[in-house]
Amino acid sequence: MLAPTGPHTPLLRALAAGLALGGALTACGGAADDSEGAGSPGGTTAADCTVGAGVPAPEELTARLDLGGTVTWSVASGRTGSVNASGVATDSSTADLLPTVRAAADAGGWDVFSLDDEGFEAELLARDEAGELLGVNLRDGACPGQVLVAVSVTDYASLS
Repeated sequence: MLAPTGPHTPLLRALAAGLALGGALTACGGAADDSEGAGSPGGTTAADCTVGAGVPAPEELTARLDLGGTVTWSVASGRTGSVNASGVATDSSTADLLPTVRAAADAGGWDVFSLDDEGFEAELLARDEAGELLGVNLRDGACPGQVLVAVSVTDYASLS
């Protein structure tokens, strides 16, 4: 892992923790009790693994990190200086999706300064020339072939 440096290090750690929480909040649901999901790992049923139509990604996100149709976004919000989105990538794994995210970050003009890849979970932190920060959290979901994705783009200069 590349270590974050500079005056924003505590802020970056908080961002990474927030992304991890965002990823956890987008997990596909488990069974309400043990009888509903009996026989399936973690109590997850096939119905729990169905991914809905999703919501459109904010233009503020796609202009900075274009993942195309790779992710079905379940939550997306944007406001001045900040955009956050979380969703699910299907027919994939964290190991398969990470190179796509890295290529999209490079194409968007981001300079990746921290990459923590544990195989089942990965966090990417990057900044651009204007000082904006990008955080991406990927985590293999409880449903086979699904990756939970949380993305945050923050322009701290415009928030102060």
